[in-house]
Amino acid sequence: MLLKRLVEYSEQMKDLPPPGFENKPVKYFINLSVDGRYLGIVTNSGSDRKNDPGVVMSVPARLRSGKVIRPKVLCDDGSFVLGLVHDPEKQKRAAPKHESFVKLADLCAKELNIPSLKAVSSFLETLEPSSLNLPDDFNPTMNITFRVGDTIPIELPEVRKWWPDYLSKELEEAQQCIICGRLRPCLERLPQKIKGTAIPGRQSSGLAMISANSGAFESYDLKKSLISPTCEDCAERFVKSLNELLSGESTSYRIGNLAYIFWTRE
Repeated sequence: MLLKRLVEYSEQMKDLPPPGFENKPVKYFINLSVDGRYLGIVTNSGSDRKNDPGVVMSVPARLRSGKVIRPKVLCDDGSFVLGLVHDPEKQKRAAPKHESFVKLADLCAKELNIPSLKAVSSFLETLEPSSLNLPDDFNPTMNITFRVGDTIPIELPEVRKWWPDYLSKELEEAQQCIICGRLRPCLERLPQKIKGTAIPGRQSSGLAMISANSGAFESYDLKKSLISPTCEDCAERFVKSLNELLSGESTSYRIGNLAYIFWTRE
């Protein structure tokens, strides 16, 4: 019942990101010409702070854990977008990350056949990071995306429809969602997490609202988040609702290591 009410609350959210997307800061824009020529990289800052993470935008979301490489389309950190990292010991892993990002961008460009996407794909295919003249304070842990002329590809309606459709192909066979009751592909892992900083004493990497990490919590051969089958749309909505409620002083309250959330139907 709680999850259903949170999904209903998402209808009240004015800035709800589209399915498959989340609101996160983007630090850099790679500017390209319409034929894919590199025009420079610019900082997308929201303040003058040294470690400012950039301006918040709706960007592709994807849950990542363990050693499995899962790129996000057209917007990711420097290890995926440019194959660059701060730590030399992690450089070996950056190469396959970048390769997966390039392949995903190329697939998106081929399936949608949009000039700005072809420009990004063309740039990535011939990329030489050493020739980019990056800022002295460039931080590869921050998010990077593209701008082709006046177009920001991750904001294209076609891309915003393509990305959740692409993610849905990774899902298991259809099950009945416990929230909406529809027969739909359900998630083995929730696409986004409850922000760890929102709940006192919790891990900063975030929390999954539904999960099973031990055999004691599994039944009927259902594992991980499939112990309570949830479709992607409902899962995104209740997590986004939770994060918004937890971030508001008028919708949350903390006592010790507990966080309470509350809201009205209208």
